[in-house]
Amino acid sequence: MGRKVIPGDIIFCDRGFYSHFGIYVGELNVIHFDSNFIDKVTGYKDPRIAKTDVEKFRCEDKIYTIPPQELLSVIDDYCSFEDGKYNFYSPEETVKRAYGRLNAPKKENYSLLGNNCEHFAIWCKTGIHDSRQARNYNRFSSHPITWIFGLVGLGLSAINKELFQEEAEF
Repeated sequence: MGRKVIPGDIIFCDRGFYSHFGIYVGELNVIHFDSNFIDKVTGYKDPRIAKTDVEKFRCEDKIYTIPPQELLSVIDDYCSFEDGKYNFYSPEETVKRAYGRLNAPKKENYSLLGNNCEHFAIWCKTGIHDSRQARNYNRFSSHPITWIFGLVGLGLSAINKELFQEEAEF
């Protein structure tokens, strides 16, 4: 049994090596960076922020959401609470922010490490432009010895993610 998703919720699919994030905007629609993994890596087709139905977003994967009571713990991974550089936007404001990024100007194009789907979803909800996945990759790839620690970190990250997710129901 999962959690009923409401407009403004961050939703995501676990795709093995990465998670794909978006903002649920209601009526079985999601706003997210839309393209497939190969396009993202090769740059063949620029991913763009788009509104699609849940089925296109899911690509046959399960969809998860972060329960509201766990959002503070998850956001703690993105910033220090002491710095005060975050907000918790209402569901309505989160949806409004997501719609505001549709047809974004060229300067907001997709970047695997600098402006990805996780950056987008977390920004819509909190105003923080960050991606735990991108930070883990940068840490993981910077030096050969960090591969060992990176693997441990990715494993702990996966365990941590399990604690803060619930299967989404629509």
